[in-house]
Amino acid sequence: MSYREDARSFYERYSQLEERDQTRISKLVNKLLSMNFLCRAKETDREDYYFCVRYEAIFKAYFSLMDYDLKINKQNEVVAITNREGYNHLQLRLNESLILLILRKMYYKKMNTLSLNDNISMRIGELHEEILATNRFDKRIGKSELGQIIRLFKRYNLVDMIGDVGDDDSVLILYPSILYAVSIARIEEVERKIDALAKGESGNEENHENEAD
Repeated sequence: MSYREDARSFYERYSQLEERDQTRISKLVNKLLSMNFLCRAKETDREDYYFCVRYEAIFKAYFSLMDYDLKINKQNEVVAITNREGYNHLQLRLNESLILLILRKMYYKKMNTLSLNDNISMRIGELHEEILATNRFDKRIGKSELGQIIRLFKRYNLVDMIGDVGDDDSVLILYPSILYAVSIARIEEVERKIDALAKGESGNEENHENEAD
């Protein structure tokens, strides 16, 4: 669809909406530009997710005018945006990349044991065990660094935290958006990338939080 057609499609649909819905669309556009993902599994995103599904055509046309693609995966119930020109990609540091891949691996391992209505989660103690299992570290990663990494992933709607990062029994909720942040289908490939990073290979590797399938 051309820019002219996108603009016409957006205007025709948008102009028929009530003012409150127009205002909400504006707020959700900004939310997606800052977070990249919306997840129905996240309580604070639930109504926003359904609103995006309802007005999918409007959102698609609007984002297309900015050279973004909006995709809604109704199986995993995730809304994701990607920039066609590759802008706004986040370059992660090595430890951030390593932990993101570990979380993706754990999501894969746990997703087949739960129902669609259950949140996938892991304890902070489990995460420490997985990090140490890479043999990259002689001791546990520090509370301050791990907390900073988790806050970064929370900002992009990849995870949520219940409890304190310093408590092994605290719970880390893994959202299905992580499937699109790390768009690797095979667990063997995820594990290969973890091994490579743990050995210090591909140290400048980029992981793109807005890279959706």
